Amino acid sequence: MSAALTITTRGPDPDGLDFEALQRTGTALLQALCGQRWTDYNAHDPGVTMLDQLSYALTELAYRSAFRHEDYLAGRDGTIDLKRHALHLPQDVFPSEPVTADDWRRLLYDRIAEIEDVWVTQADGGNGLIDIAFKLGDPPTGARAEPTPAQAADVARRIRLCAGAERALCQDIGRIAALETEDFYLEGDIEVHSLRDPAAIYADIFFQCAHHVISGLQFDSYEHAAADGMPPDQLFSGPFTAHGHIIENEQRGADAAISLPRLIGLIRAIDGVRQVHSLGLCDANGKPAKPDGAGGKRLVPRLRFPGNELQKRLLRVHFMDQTVGSGGAGEDDTDALNALISNARINLNKLQFEARALRQRNASLEHLTEVPAGAGQPLAPYYSIQHQFPAIYGINAYGVPASAPPAAHAHARQLKAYLYVFEQVMANYLQNLAGIASVFSIDPDLNQSYFSQPLNNAMLPDIEPLYAREPDQMAQELDAIRRRLDPFEDRRERVIDVMLAMYGESYTQQALRKFNVYFPVRQTMHAWLLDNKLAFLTNIVVLLRQRAAAFRYDLPAWDSDNVSGAQRKIAILLGLHEHHCCRSLCEPMRRAGLHIVPDAQMGEDALLTVFRNVLAARPGAAFKIPATLMRKAFAPGRLDIGNASGARTTVRFRASAAPPAYWHLGELAAGEGPAELKQLSETLRALNMRCEGFHLVEHTLLRQRRADSTTFPATGEGFYPFRVSVVFPNWTARFHDPEFQKLAQETVSLNLPAHILPTFYWLDYVYMNDFETRFHSWLGKLRHATLAAQDAAEPDGSADTALDAASAYLIGFLLRHQQRDTASHWV
Repeated sequence: MSAALTITTRGPDPDGLDFEALQRTGTALLQALCGQRWTDYNAHDPGVTMLDQLSYALTELAYRSAFRHEDYLAGRDGTIDLKRHALHLPQDVFPSEPVTADDWRRLLYDRIAEIEDVWVTQADGGNGLIDIAFKLGDPPTGARAEPTPAQAADVARRIRLCAGAERALCQDIGRIAALETEDFYLEGDIEVHSLRDPAAIYADIFFQCAHHVISGLQFDSYEHAAADGMPPDQLFSGPFTAHGHIIENEQRGADAAISLPRLIGLIRAIDGVRQVHSLGLCDANGKPAKPDGAGGKRLVPRLRFPGNELQKRLLRVHFMDQTVGSGGAGEDDTDALNALISNARINLNKLQFEARALRQRNASLEHLTEVPAGAGQPLAPYYSIQHQFPAIYGINAYGVPASAPPAAHAHARQLKAYLYVFEQVMANYLQNLAGIASVFSIDPDLNQSYFSQPLNNAMLPDIEPLYAREPDQMAQELDAIRRRLDPFEDRRERVIDVMLAMYGESYTQQALRKFNVYFPVRQTMHAWLLDNKLAFLTNIVVLLRQRAAAFRYDLPAWDSDNVSGAQRKIAILLGLHEHHCCRSLCEPMRRAGLHIVPDAQMGEDALLTVFRNVLAARPGAAFKIPATLMRKAFAPGRLDIGNASGARTTVRFRASAAPPAYWHLGELAAGEGPAELKQLSETLRALNMRCEGFHLVEHTLLRQRRADSTTFPATGEGFYPFRVSVVFPNWTARFHDPEFQKLAQETVSLNLPAHILPTFYWLDYVYMNDFETRFHSWLGKLRHATLAAQDAAEPDGSADTALDAASAYLIGFLLRHQQRDTASHWV
């Protein structure tokens, strides 16, 4: 097996904790810099004394820089706030929504305890539908009750509810069927030894074989699987199963053949079995049956426990030179046989009860992953080197004797001030170590990547009297110096890139800088991009887990975040400013009482009312605003104050630069001026940002539900399976730019699942309003039809009829606009 590719960890500084090495290095550097002037490098020289003290202090800095990673992230109590540092446990970050048929089997087997086995297949036609067939669990051995049709219908309803909530994008649920069973019995000769109760062996044989016949799935504890060496990425691959790790022993179809060699292997592995002399399958009458499933019928094989006298003698157990169940001439072992079967039934019921209890018990993950903890030791406190100087220097805590001459006091203060520069640097270094927890976090209010701490008398004896200003002012000036030298945005970006790389992700939207139309100030724009990247990291678990998931149509979708995982990720990558992903993009204009129209429809008289109409913000009104003004009024230099005819002062908009063309938007009253211009600009800028977004329509969900629906328009081949329509507005400043439209389409295409083909629509305000009316209605009809099917409250199918009408209405819109305004992209 090839070795994993790794980057060698950089080792610790070999000289960082070596005082003598630091001293030698410092002395050599001094000799190179001032060897012609300074020749005395012996211990008695004050310069050498200071070099020794600084070298010793550096070993303390090196020591604090070599702690475990956990120590830098932990609080004073030693615990680490995993959420703050975007660190997630394996059971949170590795699972995903079901994608493959195996994922679906394990999910449904875990969620619905009544299922004994389940099979998921693609529906005929390749239209994105999946068919689900399941087998209900058998009652306990000896019980007379069999699963009823009502129980099967209830389980089917719960399967549809669960599968609909967990479905993938462009996937939906087709037929759900409960399969009937065909009974088989074991017959043959098995030799066992006497170290174990033969009844327990008999029960174990039947339990293992019955489980193999009915299901290839079984539960195991997460702790046991991890102890066996299974890595976390495999342990939590696919959907998270709440009742334990599910082992797939064998892939079997619902009507697949029963493998007798496999059954023999299972029996031989059972404790107490010596030899399997013969093994076969027969029907209830003892006639041999071929283990070929159900003879082409859609029936599931089921292994039955012996019931009557004939069935009890089919499987013969040999132990201690005795044979139970042989039924040979002259022998009457009926009592022994009945005792064996009776005791085996008791043991079998116990095994079945334990298996059911295991399925219904929630798995414990408490001890699966050891949450790291730090030492909780403080990193920032600084202890001055001046405490270590000989007392004769007069700079330690004892200072200079009061009886000393003024010159001695002055010399001590001068040396203290000289050493202050070095000590301030070292104190800041320790504060930066303490700030690592903030730098490597998702704190939204973080605004620095370097840290500083002012030195006070407790750290450095009698330093405060030497300050030219008050200590608080000194701390502020020190922080001001730190801000000038702190490239916060650049360092913050690189740190977030590292944290994203832990999850195999990277933020690729640096091209958004080209489309900075809302934040003309560079710092503000950079902060917006940082917030956008930070939102990507903050939501990384949801984005990873739901990367292929669709929205839930059994829950309200409008004005909510009930959207597909791909849509949520694309919204972040495009830097959308509104939180709700599924909402009306025309509603902000309606709330402002504005209606976007082409420039040609605005005459001079109509333009003169725009200024007052925008500031009025009257919901329900329909004041016209030209499209160019909507997109460009907030750009620098576009709005100013000018004079119309006479002495009237007006707000004007520069519609074009060459030749200059101005639109007069309204007159200013007395006392009005730049403040009103700024309000107009900010209002239109905010409207543009709130109107940005997109809608994603899964064509699979638009399919015809009732065969007698006659309103469906004709669609081309391949319209429904694995296709989505992505609908953008084209009236905002960014979304009207053809280059940004290319970026948006590439972002969508790269982040949709690879098998899904998008078709793009860029609609103006009028068409978007029409689309959203149809889309909103369709979402409501889809949810109503889903809930009606779950509750079986409308057997007449009226909900499906209404859904078909809404689907046809929406398809008609998409087809009309597809030829003119759209493009489709494979990546």
